[in-house]
Amino acid sequence: MEVVVTMDIRYGAVKHDGATMTAGSENWSSTRTGPGWYRISFNPQFEQTPVVVAAGNSGGAAGVHADDNVVCVRNASTAQVEISTMDVASRGQVDEGTYDNASFSFIAIG
Repeated sequence: MEVVVTMDIRYGAVKHDGATMTAGSENWSSTRTGPGWYRISFNPQFEQTPVVVAAGNSGGAAGVHADDNVVCVRNASTAQVEISTMDVASRGQVDEGTYDNASFSFIAIG
């Protein structure tokens, strides 16, 4: 018996300011909702809540680097997901341990 599995996959990269860096699958949009907080909206929505993985990109605007950030996936739903980026090693800067704007890539599979 043959088993057919279909997956809906969305992917792309988001700039530190919330704009699209790489459109990827092109069926999503992004917004920065606050310092270090982003919302990715899926259009059309997934049929079931997707599994989402995100990772920081080192790059973007001058002086904006994600190589020392933690990227967290939060509150995934069929319509959207929240991503947060936090600076954890600021090389002696005063913002260590705070939410920090950073670029990232993501993939959502549902």
